[in-house]
Amino acid sequence: MITVKPVTLPDGIVGKNYNKKINAVGGQGPYTFVVSQGALPPGLTLDFDNGRLFGTPTAEGIFTFTITATDRNGCTGTRELTLEINCPEITIKPFTLSNATVGHPYSKVLVASNGSGPYVFSVSQGALPTGLMLSSAGVLSGTPTVEGQFNFTVVATDIYGCSGTRDYSMFVKCSDITVSPMNPTLSNGAEGHPYSKTFTASGGISSYTFVNIDPVPSGLSLSTSGVLSGTPTVNGSFYFTVRATDSFGCIGEKRYFLYISRAPQS
Repeated sequence: MITVKPVTLPDGIVGKNYNKKINAVGGQGPYTFVVSQGALPPGLTLDFDNGRLFGTPTAEGIFTFTITATDRNGCTGTRELTLEINCPEITIKPFTLSNATVGHPYSKVLVASNGSGPYVFSVSQGALPTGLMLSSAGVLSGTPTVEGQFNFTVVATDIYGCSGTRDYSMFVKCSDITVSPMNPTLSNGAEGHPYSKTFTASGGISSYTFVNIDPVPSGLSLSTSGVLSGTPTVNGSFYFTVRATDSFGCIGEKRYFLYISRAPQS
């Protein structure tokens, strides 16, 4: 009676070399080996003369097949075997992404390992920060245009269709916009006399739009370009906040004090 060994086969991994010797005992050697039923996993071959099962599996799955060993006298023995082929655990790096700033270029390269490259990258869940895109080669780049917290999942797929994923959480922050002049006390004005003061902003992406959050003295107005001007019609101490908004909607504010003196009595 011819017996085919082993009784079971070790699992294989897609894209990784597989090599296992099939033996026969109980007959008169040499033996020849064939797959008599079923099919081997794609990428594997059974050597007719020595029973070596070898190759590189190219597909995930559970494969059942029968090997028949024939001795030199034509006597045969069979063994039904099941071989499980698993995808490798594909890892994506980096584990975390650095934060980005609205209006500033961003670029980060994602890489995958443990599978068989080249890999194709894509976003499988969630959404990238507005203004960024992920190339199929794994380059995350662009200029973010919106502040906020963004959560998304990246999947990397190797040449055999095996994939790995990583969840990312990325924060896009606004630039720190500074409103000038730095001195919060403005030069004094006088009731009934023309007054002009120019405000500027820095740190964001120009151009800037200016508004006053609190009322300015009657007779004065703040233009969108940042010029406070006019002829004050009241006197007293006034506090107001100037807000500058850059081209991406990021804002900076500063509170100011302006004293308007009383007009001389005639």
